[in-house]
Amino acid sequence: MTFIDQIREQCARKGSEPALVLGKRGPDAVSYAQLGQGIDNVCARLLRLNVQPGGLYGVIHADTLVHVTLMLALEHITKSFMAGEAAEVNDRIRLREEDRA
Repeated sequence: MTFIDQIREQCARKGSEPALVLGKRGPDAVSYAQLGQGIDNVCARLLRLNVQPGGLYGVIHADTLVHVTLMLALEHITKSFMAGEAAEVNDRIRLREEDRA
């Protein structure tokens, strides 16, 4: 079972329980149901933008919740994930591009 499969399972099982707390409980908490719906919405949007399984995509967003949701949606669609500091990720992308040549 992949990481995103585990997250999706928790979204289905835990519904209103807090999934992410981005500060304090209350308005800064996101339930599993909200996270699951957010992932579904972002996946639909990314697919309309022609994001493809196996593709290499990056995420940088100032809003933590949007950033996390984008990462999870991309993992769900592409079935791959890479995280790291910007310079480290850039080095990995260059290496992957060289492998394709």
